Amino acid sequence: MSKQSKPLSRGRIAVAVALSCLPLAFHATPALAQTGKSAQINVGAPVTLGATIVSGQTSVQFTLPVSALDGFRLQATVPVPDVTLTLIDPSGTPRLLPGDAGVALLEGSTLSPPLPGRQFLTPEITNPADGDWTLRFDFPASPHATAAVVTVLSRTPVQVGLALTGQVFRVGQPVPLGLLAVNNGQPIGGLSPTLTISKPGSPTTVLQAVDSGQATDFDGKAGDGIYSKGTTFTEPGNYQVLGEASILLPGGQLARRSAQASIDIVPANYTFGSISGVINRGTANCVASLDVNTAGSASLAGDYATVATLRSPSGKTVVKRTGATLTAPGALNTSTRFTAAEIRTQLAEGGVFTVDPLDVLNFISGQPWLELRKASAYSFPSIALSQLCADPIEINASATVAAPLRGKFIGQLDFTLPIRVTTAGAYQVSFKVIDNKGVEVGQFGLSPNLAVGSNNVSASVLANRLQSSDGPFTIDSVLVVSGGRSAQASRVPVTASDFSRWQFFPTITSDLNGDGAVGAADRDIVLQSRGQVPRIPGDRRDINGDGKIDLLDAREIVNRQCSAGACPKN
Repeated sequence: MSKQSKPLSRGRIAVAVALSCLPLAFHATPALAQTGKSAQINVGAPVTLGATIVSGQTSVQFTLPVSALDGFRLQATVPVPDVTLTLIDPSGTPRLLPGDAGVALLEGSTLSPPLPGRQFLTPEITNPADGDWTLRFDFPASPHATAAVVTVLSRTPVQVGLALTGQVFRVGQPVPLGLLAVNNGQPIGGLSPTLTISKPGSPTTVLQAVDSGQATDFDGKAGDGIYSKGTTFTEPGNYQVLGEASILLPGGQLARRSAQASIDIVPANYTFGSISGVINRGTANCVASLDVNTAGSASLAGDYATVATLRSPSGKTVVKRTGATLTAPGALNTSTRFTAAEIRTQLAEGGVFTVDPLDVLNFISGQPWLELRKASAYSFPSIALSQLCADPIEINASATVAAPLRGKFIGQLDFTLPIRVTTAGAYQVSFKVIDNKGVEVGQFGLSPNLAVGSNNVSASVLANRLQSSDGPFTIDSVLVVSGGRSAQASRVPVTASDFSRWQFFPTITSDLNGDGAVGAADRDIVLQSRGQVPRIPGDRRDINGDGKIDLLDAREIVNRQCSAGACPKN
């Protein structure tokens, strides 16, 4: 009777990518040396295989298909008395025989507590021939039922691994699957991998994975070595996912690689009902907001969230989340609102706005579960930007900065904050500028005259205020007032403002720590930065301006030593 061996565990993948380099199959051979059917299983670096041994069995055998490996070695535990190891290459030539001096042997009886059988550790088999290798263990009739365990540690620069976003998914949820292929850590292009999905009692599905960068293929980026495809499961259960690829090596050798994992598909908890959109009107029939309403039901109580992404014609997005708590199973209805101000400032264009995607999340033990993802869930009729209602005062969601030079250094930072108003006139605008540690570098109170529509309010921070500050910078505590109208914003990020303190025009040449003196502390900063590439434009640590930060700059600081109050200012 033939007995098929199985992995001792499901080998579920909880990380994003598990690299595999050796396509291994194995089978167990019971008494009378009958041969079982080979079964493809998950592989990795290392990978552990298991085979059951029944009472009275006299041998167990593993088949190891090898393809384009630099080497491999084996570690095995066989808990039966007087077991021996034999390794045979694809030509039938024994490479390791019982009693081989190169095989490390540990008797279980010497352990504490004593264990039956033996543990083996083979030497590395370098440049192994391609084909099926046979690993066989022989022993007197086993006195009991047990299992043999073999760990394969393989070495090769050509590896593949399954790229999964999780290990548990819902019925009806799109599941992205991927296979990463690398050679010496670099992505391999031009492959045609397959992803085979199987479950006992169900038809096998084979997907052709592609590295296209197309959302329809569930592929995030073309040319990154991750070949992707997505599928939707209609039945719960434990599924095996097998990724396989044939890789042509530079010398013409064909390397076959595979990786396998299991994923659990559990019954759907959320049932989608409908989605609708509402255009809310304001004064003079302008569009005040867009509401996205969803209706559905959940079979579990708990915390839920609907995440709606409003997408503009050019692909810009605004993402809003609406939470809901169910104390008992039942209806789960949510409404998510996108205001005209959000659309105007963050999307800054009109046209057909689409909800893409719509996600429903369930928080279990604080962790989000994706219950539903619906692409292109809803489209609003075309809305021109001029149709959107405008608040009397709107502060833009981001600011910009210019960095004019003074010589080879940045002489000042000119910040620009866009503000939109519906009434022309005099306004009071106040705000602070802070660095990446929250230190204030400038405080402003301005009185600009603003026109109807978009306006730019600007303020400058000179380099002498920036000697100890790094970006990115933020405009903080914004307040805009005119008559009885006002608007405020706590923090407005400044785009492209990741400047370094070393780039600002020096108040005192060689005063790097900003204490008004030039001395040992400044020299130490140069020594700590020695060998770094100076920043462009300008780097105050490159004292002599030769394009290097080195001992010559430290020597220049020594030559320029001066005490606070006595140092010449630029």
